[in-house]
Amino acid sequence: MAAGVWLLLSVTMFEAMSERGVHMEAPPLTPPIRNLSIDPAQRRLTWEWGGGGTRAEGGALGPRFLCRKEGRDPVRADPAGHSCSFPALSHCHVTNFTVFPEGQEKDAAHLCFQPRDPNRAAAARNLHCWVHDVDWLSCRWGRGPGATRDVRYRMFLRDARHSPDHDRECPRYEVDSQGSRVGCAVGEAGTLASLITVTVNGSGGAHGVHAPVSCTDADIDMAAVEVLAPPVLTAECESTGARVRWAPQSRFQTAFVFTLQINQSSQTEPKLEMVYETEFKVPTLDTVSVRVKATALDSGVESDWSKAWSLDCGPTATLATPMTSLLLAGAGAVLTVMAVLLLCWRKSLLSRLFPPIPRMRVLPGPEMVAWVEAPENCEVTLVTDN
Repeated sequence: MAAGVWLLLSVTMFEAMSERGVHMEAPPLTPPIRNLSIDPAQRRLTWEWGGGGTRAEGGALGPRFLCRKEGRDPVRADPAGHSCSFPALSHCHVTNFTVFPEGQEKDAAHLCFQPRDPNRAAAARNLHCWVHDVDWLSCRWGRGPGATRDVRYRMFLRDARHSPDHDRECPRYEVDSQGSRVGCAVGEAGTLASLITVTVNGSGGAHGVHAPVSCTDADIDMAAVEVLAPPVLTAECESTGARVRWAPQSRFQTAFVFTLQINQSSQTEPKLEMVYETEFKVPTLDTVSVRVKATALDSGVESDWSKAWSLDCGPTATLATPMTSLLLAGAGAVLTVMAVLLLCWRKSLLSRLFPPIPRMRVLPGPEMVAWVEAPENCEVTLVTDN
């Protein structure tokens, strides 16, 4: 009876509140992802999960997570714990991070990493780098709008996996008409890591007071920014055509597709061939001109055309090749015979000029007398026995 009365009162109160426009709000929900933070030195994002769920074998409690940096493609979190690691982290500009359960981006948590920023208006602008001529890395930047005339920029680079303690300064600066550093050239780019961090900072100020300038940095994927040099091409005639070989010129690309442009005197239009090897046989017995360019399969970067290689592989040229080889072989044989005869003649001449000294077969005894040959035309006295 009491329960029925209580239920009736509850329904009556709810109807009265509804008629008066009073709505009951649900208590606020606790976000499932809590304590999101980042360790700048380790470039690791960590969090706690409060949404429940099952624990995978060898993993942490909850669903699988994805992490996104600056709106890029997400990466998977470490299955053994609630963390994500990134290959690089900017210490110069704001970086936004997002963490969410896989397939549940509505439950995402966000973090904004804000480094110290003392003088952002004077910081370098439009920092960009590229690899060229196989072994050179060049970087350029512009003066910040708030930079003074005496601003002095400095550029540093390091492996993106390392901290700024591993920075090394640019060895060759480029300056503008006002004497400010606006670029850098680094040789032996092939010795650098495939992903590097380039940082530009500096100092400058009015009235002789030099204040630090905020830094600008960029993560450089060396393969993606490489300007491919044309392949080195060689070609030679064979009995049934031309053999073409080439070598790609890159320190950071390993897989290529090559495009050959073949011009033959017997054809009005050039022919294009797509190959993955580094040699090609052109079946021709006339004049041919060949050039090649490379395209990196991973980055899609394309080189310029190589220098064209022209040859005449007609019947006369193909016959001349074995004839030349035969003549060279004959000349080599003649030279070998002449060298042997010369050695024999020299041995005979030396034996006549310097005859060997005969060896004494009988050892000298006490009854033997040694003498010295006297000069010729000397007086001789005849001795006789009386």
